[in-house]
Amino acid sequence: MRGNSTKKGIRYSARSPHIQTSPHRFEKLSTRDTWKHGDTLKPNAAIDRPLLGASSMGHTILVDYHTFEKDVLKLKSDLEALAPVSKELVDEAKVSVDWLFRPGASPTEEAIGDTFIDTVNAKDHGGLLKRHRAAFTGHQASHDGCTAKVDAGIYPQEHTPAAGKPDWTHIRLFIEFKRQGTSYDPFDDDDASAPEAHAPSRTAVRNQILDYARVVHEYQHRVCIYGLFVIGPEYRLMRFDHSGVIATKKQNYAQNPRQLLSFLAWFDSLTDAGQGLDPTAMLLTKGSRAYALMDSFAEENTSDMLHDEDTKVDAAPPPSDAQTIPAKADGPARHTRQQTKAASAISQIDESYLDAVELLDEDPRVFKFVREQFRESLKYDWPRYKLEVGEGKEKRMFLVGKPIWTAFWLFGRGTRGYVALDVKTRRFVFLKDCWRPFYEGVEPEGRYLEMLNAEAAKDRRIRVPAVIAHGDVPAQVTFTAHYAQHRVAEAKKLIRAHRETASSTTPSSSDRSVKRDRDANLHSAGDTGGGDDDHTEYRVYTHYRIVFKDVCLPFTAIRSSKQLVRSLFHCITTHSVAYTKLRLLHRDISAGNVIIRPALSSNMDENGKRTVTWTGILTDWELAKIVPQPDASGKRKEIPRQPERTGTWQFMCAAYIMKHPYQPVSVADELESFFHVLLFYAVRLLPHNIADVCLFVTEYFDSFTVADGARRGCSHIKQNSMTQGAIKLSGTVELEFHILVDPSKADADDPLEDGTSKADVNDPSKVDVNGSPKVKVAHPYFNKLFKTMLGYFKARYAVLEWKQRKLKALPALKNTPAPSPISRDTDAEDAPAPRTINRVPNAEPVPPRPSEEDWDLARALDDHTGILNDFWEAIGHADWPKDDVVEDRLPDNYAPRELMLALERMCAPSFIRTTGMNVDEEDLKDAPARKKRRTDASEPFAPSTAMLPPPGRIAGTSVGESIVTGKTVKGKGRAAKARSRN
Repeated sequence: MRGNSTKKGIRYSARSPHIQTSPHRFEKLSTRDTWKHGDTLKPNAAIDRPLLGASSMGHTILVDYHTFEKDVLKLKSDLEALAPVSKELVDEAKVSVDWLFRPGASPTEEAIGDTFIDTVNAKDHGGLLKRHRAAFTGHQASHDGCTAKVDAGIYPQEHTPAAGKPDWTHIRLFIEFKRQGTSYDPFDDDDASAPEAHAPSRTAVRNQILDYARVVHEYQHRVCIYGLFVIGPEYRLMRFDHSGVIATKKQNYAQNPRQLLSFLAWFDSLTDAGQGLDPTAMLLTKGSRAYALMDSFAEENTSDMLHDEDTKVDAAPPPSDAQTIPAKADGPARHTRQQTKAASAISQIDESYLDAVELLDEDPRVFKFVREQFRESLKYDWPRYKLEVGEGKEKRMFLVGKPIWTAFWLFGRGTRGYVALDVKTRRFVFLKDCWRPFYEGVEPEGRYLEMLNAEAAKDRRIRVPAVIAHGDVPAQVTFTAHYAQHRVAEAKKLIRAHRETASSTTPSSSDRSVKRDRDANLHSAGDTGGGDDDHTEYRVYTHYRIVFKDVCLPFTAIRSSKQLVRSLFHCITTHSVAYTKLRLLHRDISAGNVIIRPALSSNMDENGKRTVTWTGILTDWELAKIVPQPDASGKRKEIPRQPERTGTWQFMCAAYIMKHPYQPVSVADELESFFHVLLFYAVRLLPHNIADVCLFVTEYFDSFTVADGARRGCSHIKQNSMTQGAIKLSGTVELEFHILVDPSKADADDPLEDGTSKADVNDPSKVDVNGSPKVKVAHPYFNKLFKTMLGYFKARYAVLEWKQRKLKALPALKNTPAPSPISRDTDAEDAPAPRTINRVPNAEPVPPRPSEEDWDLARALDDHTGILNDFWEAIGHADWPKDDVVEDRLPDNYAPRELMLALERMCAPSFIRTTGMNVDEEDLKDAPARKKRRTDASEPFAPSTAMLPPPGRIAGTSVGESIVTGKTVKGKGRAAKARSRN
């Protein structure tokens, strides 16, 4: 089903000759998704909040209150006129506030909150809120375990929390209280060009507020989120979307309560959509038919199949026991007024969409892991939704619970992935909900996959997800980015008009001083919080959903080294055919974007059984781009389509990061990324000679260097591995993968790379399941494949280095003058003794040209044939070991977030621990003390993985050098020991 394409994206014009940008500056620290390695992430506010804050720098627009009313809320008149509040209510509020802030008083946050809540909920003089109530929730976490404890919120009356715990499912406007004082104000009204205050205590408060907005987004489906920040007798209104936050300058409600009371009365009158909720996502009610249908499909089913490869399954499915909807709503018993009200509300819900069922004529069975994931998404009373995908006759309905993975960053794509139930077919599907970049020439992912699906019908070598439905959500485009562009355009008009006026007159010296001040104000009015021209763009996003037929497995599900190589071979083959036939380049090869699709074979054996097969799938094509054909000179003309191109940092090509950040991604770059993916899963899941996998992953994938101009480079170990053609662990020891074999198959006199004897059979770990002794030997096929690939990359980097040095070499003088007599103004007695060896180095060395073999190997990466044949030959061997995968060596608590936070601190001019903050334990106490330019939050759209920092380096396990600004220093940039977690 094709998605709607009526909307036209924003036109982007690059200000510089950059083809495309990558997250190569330090300010881009947060562009990568730190959770893209696999499993569920456990939140840790002390780590998450400063990273969230770092990723959001440069995403704030500060406006005065009346501008917020007119431009942001789109009101035709001010709020006091639209939502009048009685004089008696205002006067009573003024008396309460005056007493709270009486001379000499220093009220606490709780005292401010109590007075505020009492005033807002008061029913005297007609009351303020008719349909909602305010609730204080600052002391307890929510019932579902979320640790964020927002001070207060505005809730629909029927969902007002009574136990003092926040209800993140139903909160409509979150409220945070702070004591009076600038030290707790997250924004700076005095600097319009840099509104995000950078003092540690103020940064900590901003991170706290951003985290509350993120949690609302996690629980609800929102177009925007409203927040209220109260700091003593002053307040700010805030509006968040995926492009940024618009906040008002401080207003004093103690002097004039009417303004704030009118806003709350106006907010109380809004529809759900007016309050920022997504009208295409309907929250399901307990007891409704849809809610019961989800429960029914979550129940265990004896027909569910195991997903392990080569499992034998009956070819004929058992008699159909298709689950259907209950005949009528299973409403609550009518014993209490509340239950009666709930039953009445359920009876008014239109659930006729559940009756439009069209069962598919195919095997109704599902793999057991799929139903288990769906069941898991319904636990802990997580809110359930009906989501719409598409428009008009093509609109489809899907039921979802908790996402199985979600993006952490507040600003950016905000990607969430669900195991969903297709209402129409009653099948489990995979649904991805995100905000995609909205620019001319940037097609939605579904458009590319439709092309690939059509080609896959003719060429089975293309293995990509099958699209069921996709489309932009109607009329949902981020407002903040549009508004930022509008402000810049208006400011430029004013500057031009002012300069034209000024040029027509001859100003006096006093006039020139006034002119300078006025120009400064005009420029700051158009400043959106960025720095140089390449970092001032607010990215425009539009809401997008796409649904896939299959729920797939991560690569961590593999059980053998051959499965890993074969599955990645499938993905590289897909990449090759997409490029050669459609000129389509993926541009985001990463560990999270290769998955495994289990399916039943089409052939049946003599016992009437089918076999479970595994296929490697290349997914997440949303950053893909159709590459233009080269011109006569062999060059491709590419036009940047959006301000930034964000990929996945850990798996980016070292050459692209280090040497060509302004060049388009090439096939060679992508092939190197495939190698990094192979290495990532191999060091986690296969036997090898790395002593500390956490340390290796940290230094190879998650570390980086910082060069001049805060340009971020890849880790030294990754760069050295590519240039040297070997992954050195320590000294001369190279990475080597192992297998266990019978002693008779091992050469007892041939030591392994790490010096251990292959004939050592006394190690109890070297036995098979039957207790027979085994010997550790080098993996014959995996090591050969690795060394072959590294050989290509070494040759490529030799050629690139030679070209780079040749370009940088200065031209020589055309006519070198003849030597002239040496004239010195020192005594001859100072002359040194004659040379013992009469030879001097060439002062201007000419870079040695790479060998012809290097040129040939480098050219082999211009297409896929060389790498594909290497993989094909490797998997063609019949004696690959079976089930040689070990337990994942990257533990569930490995957290690159710790590393990112340490690096964020390290690269700041100073880092000061915040003290004396009146915040909860989980609130951030550490924050970087510097202003930063904009960073773009990339989605991490893969399962979030939590990981603690590795333990301190053990002697002899060094695998590289970590990072400080401008240079590398051994031992820096890693936590010495695991920190305690909340």
